[in-house]
Amino acid sequence: MRVQGWPTTTLGQVVEFFAGSSLPEGEPYGGQDGGYFLLKVSDMNLPGNEVTITHAKEWSTSPGARSATCPAGSIVIPKRGGAIATNKKRLITRPSVLDPNLMAAWPHPDVVDLRFLHQWFLTFDLASIASGSSIPQLNKRDLSPLPFPLPPIEEQHRIAEVLDRADELRAKRREALAQLDDLALGIFLETFGSPDTNPQGWPLIRLADVLAIPLRNGISPATRGEVEAEVLTLSSITGRRFDPMAKKTSTFLAPHSATQVVHPSDFLICRGNGNLGLVGRGFFPSEAMPDTAFPDTIIAARVERVCCTDR
Repeated sequence: MRVQGWPTTTLGQVVEFFAGSSLPEGEPYGGQDGGYFLLKVSDMNLPGNEVTITHAKEWSTSPGARSATCPAGSIVIPKRGGAIATNKKRLITRPSVLDPNLMAAWPHPDVVDLRFLHQWFLTFDLASIASGSSIPQLNKRDLSPLPFPLPPIEEQHRIAEVLDRADELRAKRREALAQLDDLALGIFLETFGSPDTNPQGWPLIRLADVLAIPLRNGISPATRGEVEAEVLTLSSITGRRFDPMAKKTSTFLAPHSATQVVHPSDFLICRGNGNLGLVGRGFFPSEAMPDTAFPDTIIAARVERVCCTDR
């Protein structure tokens, strides 16, 4: 969120952080009033929880540890592992207990508008501030010093309302695109049959037989690397369309090779994610990106494109 003329503070000055811990015993949530959601990363992926956490798999009448029990009106994010790269930021509608893979930020209500804070959270890539090497992690130390713009509270309300309306329009557009995707899938299945059962007996060949070059992994970032380069994030291929804007600048031990550059003939596949449902998802890039590499969490399959005509 770029601003001009507003005073700036740090995130740690305007929010209270909550870090996850072991969850108390709970029971399946079935719409019970009151109590506490027992939240895990998987709850962020439940249908209907795309923006606001309205339900969870488990619930309890008792809170958990004080440092892990956040109030309604908090923003929850993943704090460990591959889930960080999914960039999920959810609003909480009731007090919730966080498991060790989550953390939350609760805004001081007399200083920061919750929706303004949420929109601010949406403006950056969580993975860009994660610490750790083999297992990415986020904690209070990473988030507290982040610069935070602080316009008057009335101005925050106005900005949040405008951005919320824009989000509603984008959501309607995504819904329309999803319906078109479902229509395309239905036409494909009606014409060719399910690839799982191959009812029409189409010939089968190995994936390797249609690749121009072998499968390959992307480039691995290095905390102490001396080479800077633009690289895709996993969110570039885990939505409904390839997103060329989902990229960041990282450091590497060596420059990337020509085979690790984003190419429109490469089918880019998610090879690892905290959400099992996203593993294997992929897209062809919508454009050539000769100055952007793909990361080691993505596998590239360079397809040998063959044009066939009737004779």
